[in-house]
Amino acid sequence: MNRTKDNKRPIEQIFVAKAGVTTAHAAGQPLTNATTGSVDLVNGQIKVFSYGGYGTTASNQTISAGQTVVNAPDIFIVQGNPSASNPANVLPYPLETRPYEKSEPLVGNNKIIYTYKAAKRPTYDTVIIGDTVGNAGAINVLDESTYALKIAFYGKDFDEAYSGTHPNSLTPSYTSKDYTTLGYTAVKATDDIVQNLAYIVNKNSKALSFTKGFQAKKPIIAFAVDTTGTQGINPVTATVGTAIPVVNTNVGLKTIILTQEIKSSFAASGIPSGAKIIPIDLSLAGTGAAGTSLLGPDGVAYSPAVLSGEADALILMALDRDIAYEDRTKQVKARIDVGLFDGFNFNTVKNAKIQKAFEGEGLSRQWKMFYKDTAGQRKYSAYRGFEEMKTEYPVPIVDGTYYDAAIIEHYHADLIGTDTIVKPFKAIILIPNVDSSGTLTPDAGAVALVTTIILPWINSTNSPIVSILG
Repeated sequence: MNRTKDNKRPIEQIFVAKAGVTTAHAAGQPLTNATTGSVDLVNGQIKVFSYGGYGTTASNQTISAGQTVVNAPDIFIVQGNPSASNPANVLPYPLETRPYEKSEPLVGNNKIIYTYKAAKRPTYDTVIIGDTVGNAGAINVLDESTYALKIAFYGKDFDEAYSGTHPNSLTPSYTSKDYTTLGYTAVKATDDIVQNLAYIVNKNSKALSFTKGFQAKKPIIAFAVDTTGTQGINPVTATVGTAIPVVNTNVGLKTIILTQEIKSSFAASGIPSGAKIIPIDLSLAGTGAAGTSLLGPDGVAYSPAVLSGEADALILMALDRDIAYEDRTKQVKARIDVGLFDGFNFNTVKNAKIQKAFEGEGLSRQWKMFYKDTAGQRKYSAYRGFEEMKTEYPVPIVDGTYYDAAIIEHYHADLIGTDTIVKPFKAIILIPNVDSSGTLTPDAGAVALVTTIILPWINSTNSPIVSILG
């Protein structure tokens, strides 16, 4: 941590706010209730107290909005645990019951570094082949020719398991029909090529797995797309939780559930505006006929009716790797490189990555691993072995929640003999987000605590460094 006069790894302390219980509190509130003796906090509530009582605010009393080092030269941060307001709430042996979490004192005459990081959704590696919007990048049509793609997979798990010269890959191919004799227009011929290639990719998809006796395990899914938006379902505007038809098979219609992450990834990608996903049905490929035989996940006719014809582009999306029970590898994203291997005119056919994979920031899974590695394990055990599967350590981070993070780096300098010993610390305040209609909104009360109480105090300290990362 060179920025605070040392290169040691700081001791991280994590404080997790719960939605609706933290506010920009007033000054003078005590840490403990003088009547009951209980800690004056509720579970997930965060407050900021004066340390030492050297300023105008008494020790163990809260500071208020706008107060500076004049009022409280040193402060500390506290987060309530379940036993704070309920002493009867105790943890089972061998874990100690902690009514609250307390930071090391933040010393106002030392340099303090403050960083705010907003949560961001993950995205998926996405490639589009062909695009007839504006007649740009359309797939060339050839009679009785082999169309093939080369799809190479990479990412942490692939990089560890395969060499760089022989990556894990997939080579889907399809031999086209005699479109001239059949009287297919270029539009119908393109639809036939796209649907058949997408079908072959999806036979290998671990998300669909519809071929008997064939172990599909590739982290990829293929969508047949109508870029004109005439038919199908728009993944950017569809409702989260919708079962999007992907491919009609001899074992029924295979779908993928539209999650907020997939929807947001599509929305942030370079997918043509208004483009829609149509269900792949080889019996109707190249005909443009209505998909009357398509059945939804409930076994009845898919509603609203979705047409099956006239795809003009192929979209390939890399999927996340499977996660094990006690999975300590942070990276989950697979990535793909796609080449036009055969049949395609690579000089004119569009082959573009319209979205790059991103692990996301502020995901609960990421913070839970960090918590167990640092603050969580430091509080309860110095050893992280497989006993975790039997012993449940308290982790206040809520599954499925996105968190903004206010990170405060500070240090203590102690004189031992003639030597100055620097001890670096890092206080991390996690602010939960409300996930509504695709928008992540951090808890207003916790944000107010940080921006109106903590940040003005930091800005009044000796040489503060403040950065906001959106």
